[in-house]
Amino acid sequence: MFWTLATNHSKMHNSSPANELPDNQIPGNPGNQIPDNQMPDNQPPDSWLTENSHYLRPKSHVLDLACGSGRNTSFLLSLGFQVTCIDIDIRGMSELEKRTGCTVIQADLENDNPWPLNGTFDAIVVINYLYRPLFSHLIESLAEGGILIYKTFMEGNEKFGRPSNPDFLLKKNELIDAFGKELRVLSFDQGYEEPAAMTQRICVAR
Repeated sequence: MFWTLATNHSKMHNSSPANELPDNQIPGNPGNQIPDNQMPDNQPPDSWLTENSHYLRPKSHVLDLACGSGRNTSFLLSLGFQVTCIDIDIRGMSELEKRTGCTVIQADLENDNPWPLNGTFDAIVVINYLYRPLFSHLIESLAEGGILIYKTFMEGNEKFGRPSNPDFLLKKNELIDAFGKELRVLSFDQGYEEPAAMTQRICVAR
């Protein structure tokens, strides 16, 4: 169903098992993303998502924010999750939309538009997207016991390519500062990542 709506490196890890719990930006582009439909077919899911997917409870309802053409949505659906995916450009989602459990929403998340979603999600996935005004909405939209998996580019990435505009690059420890006060940090990493990028990534639980 389609809906349309108006170089330092540090690492933390919490190895608590899941049952103990209660891409690609271009400044100036809509959504600050390189459209996934310009990527090769059959792109694998992001490694930070796969590394932390064990924290997601069975039959979770997952929000894939700024989903692109759905490489991460496809992975989540393959694990049996219900997935709501949202992006300003959903032209690459026509095949995934046909799969059971997938809801596709077209919406502009920026430009002072209202948050387009109601209710909460068991998990939220944000990969290679940064729009800081959404941070509070992500926290509010996470259900009790829910998981947020977030990864995007950080300062230092300008040495390797786009994005290079500081406005679209996280500062050191910024995701910890944004989410670590209200949510429990399960894993965190930042620094150089193959194949030539500086990224920051966090997994937190409510």
